[in-house]
Amino acid sequence: MIRFLIYCFFIFTTTSAIAQNELDGIAAVINDHVITQTELDKNFQIAKIQLTQRHQQLPPDAVLRKQVLNQMVSVELQLQKAQQDDISPDDATVAAALQATAQQYNISITQLHDPNVTGMHFEDLKRSIIDQLTINEVQQRNIANKISITEAEIESFQNQQASPADQTEYHVKNILITLPDAPSSAQVLAAKQKAQTIIKQLNNDANLQFSTKAIASSNDYNALRGGDLGWRKLNELPDLFATAIKSMKLGDIAGPIRASNGYHIIKLDSIKNSAKSYVTETQASHILIKHKSNLTDNEMQKQASAIRKQIIDAPSFRRAAKRYSQDQRTAERGGNLGWLRPGDSEPAIDRALRQLKVGQISQPIKTRYGWHIIQVDAKRNIDNTEQMLKARARQALFRKKFEKNAQAWLRKLKNEAYIKTLS
Repeated sequence: MIRFLIYCFFIFTTTSAIAQNELDGIAAVINDHVITQTELDKNFQIAKIQLTQRHQQLPPDAVLRKQVLNQMVSVELQLQKAQQDDISPDDATVAAALQATAQQYNISITQLHDPNVTGMHFEDLKRSIIDQLTINEVQQRNIANKISITEAEIESFQNQQASPADQTEYHVKNILITLPDAPSSAQVLAAKQKAQTIIKQLNNDANLQFSTKAIASSNDYNALRGGDLGWRKLNELPDLFATAIKSMKLGDIAGPIRASNGYHIIKLDSIKNSAKSYVTETQASHILIKHKSNLTDNEMQKQASAIRKQIIDAPSFRRAAKRYSQDQRTAERGGNLGWLRPGDSEPAIDRALRQLKVGQISQPIKTRYGWHIIQVDAKRNIDNTEQMLKARARQALFRKKFEKNAQAWLRKLKNEAYIKTLS
């Protein structure tokens, strides 16, 4: 069985509160929608299975159910916002996402319909992908599109590093005990004492994993991932975290760290260094047979296969490209695509470029443009460190701004909504 890690670890649907009230117990009401006990039970079981597959120690069932419900509420609020903004993925986008999911797990579309392979019914899987695409788009419009990063910011960010060779990365986990926007002194004290209690539990119980406690107690968006922030450099972390990590050793736990959104507890899990970056560039040529409405995919594939056979029998890819390729941009150049880096091409072509050796010709490859025949002309490894550092700086700055803005945006959605949890 393969494992699908979708947004917030689970999928769900909600129904009208009036229609559902007589049919099922209610776990939560969010505006005019409900999350039923059945939906909560289903997603609770999915979360348990996925955490177990990750060899994650589970918190008590009641604690995990509460976290799952909190995440479901957050997802529902975002889906409601998407509905207000008239955001929904079109059929082509959904089909492409399903195809990409099948390719990611190296299975066919037919297998994607099989619950014995995926661990869930196809309609549930499709619904989860539609929800994920919808949430991606609503976050893109409301958060990502409003973030700007200047060249001056990137330069300043890079100058904060001791040297280009100082590429130490830290694997950090986080537990957040949130505070309201304008907390009272009593609320601040209660949150701090809760954080101190968690730290004491972590330090005194060798069998208690940090990620288990994060799942149980953290109010952050990544709680169900065990509070995992992934690999980051110091200047990619919040300043308060970076300051603490400078004096931490592997396995250390630091906190409570007061921030604007509450108290944080962090753990330093691992450290690594990646001073240099190299990328393989591939010089390739292609022949494109565009989709035709009067031909089936099978007929077009046969046409492309026949052209490939001609090239194999009488080698001249350049001559065949000029004669047969329907890519006007490259046909006159013998199909020459120039030097390509990973990610420059369609995913199916990208995979072929990685797998083919110099001089080899691919079998026909289908993309949204048609059927391609690819020849690899040359490969080279180049030092990509400078571009990599700049890209990482931009990515780190974006991630910092996105996470900060996303928390504020979600908090605003919750403040403006009617939310009542009954479970």
